[in-house]
Amino acid sequence: MTLPLSSPASPRPATPPAPTAGGPAVTLHLSLTQLVMGRYRPRQRFDAAALDALARSLASHGVAQPLLVRPLEGGEPGEGRYEIVAGERRYLAAQQLGLTHLPAVVRRLSDEAALELSLVENLQREDLNELEQAEGVLRLLALRLGREVGGVRSLLYRMDNEAKHKVTQQVLGSEDARTVERVFAELGTLSWASFVSTRLPLFSLPPDVLEALRAGVLSAAGARLLGRLRDPADRAPLLAEVWDAPPGDAELRRRVLTVLGASRSQLPAAQPPAAQPGPPAARLTAWAHTLLGGRRWRSPARQARAQALLEELAQLLCAEEDDDAPVTP
Repeated sequence: MTLPLSSPASPRPATPPAPTAGGPAVTLHLSLTQLVMGRYRPRQRFDAAALDALARSLASHGVAQPLLVRPLEGGEPGEGRYEIVAGERRYLAAQQLGLTHLPAVVRRLSDEAALELSLVENLQREDLNELEQAEGVLRLLALRLGREVGGVRSLLYRMDNEAKHKVTQQVLGSEDARTVERVFAELGTLSWASFVSTRLPLFSLPPDVLEALRAGVLSAAGARLLGRLRDPADRAPLLAEVWDAPPGDAELRRRVLTVLGASRSQLPAAQPPAAQPGPPAARLTAWAHTLLGGRRWRSPARQARAQALLEELAQLLCAEEDDDAPVTP
């Protein structure tokens, strides 16, 4: 059922007392002046266009779902104040419309319960950016596991390395690992392995790139592109443009690749390994490290030439084996 909006011209009766600890939830019409934004929300930015659309919807259809709030201590005498646990966007849209009251479900919640409810409600929305989502998931996992966020990251990387058989299995199958799996199953957005490969690397980006991503002026794809520019002097001009007038990801990719190409052209040409005396196997090993460590295989011409040389080398090795074979009279 859609609840009616409260217009500035229709005052509400005094707010009844909040529910007692452990008692049932109570639905009230609260003044917007009694509400404060939640401390545990994963969303740090609110898109202006989306808020405009929500405000129009509220004006046309009313409030389809009340806010979830919890009472706060320390308010002014006779004035109950409430922290928003879920529904910040509805609150901001109501402010934009000039409304005075909103329906809200009031529940007594601990800090831990408020954090979990806020995270779950927000993480199931699709408009969080990847960094907000990653930070929210880590905070939810930290709450469930009783660990610091840094410890959660270490656990996830350990699980990933064990799943890839890079280290001895010690964590997979444990209660902590099962808790991680349950959390991702509840969220239903991506698996823990995908989270490790696509979200955790975001925290390794340079601080200036993370700042732009968190502010919403840069997409996650754009942040990964700019993160390829390790020199802050190379990033600074592009970041200045991003803050002023964000280019699309395709244009940003072109600009980043141009900067990377200019940087590489200024480097000295790679030199082949020194021709040292010794068995051919040792020299081949040195060549292999040089070739595999570079980016020389992107050119089709180089690939074709390398293939021809490898075939010639294979024939030579076979011929040497024939030379060593006993001669049949």
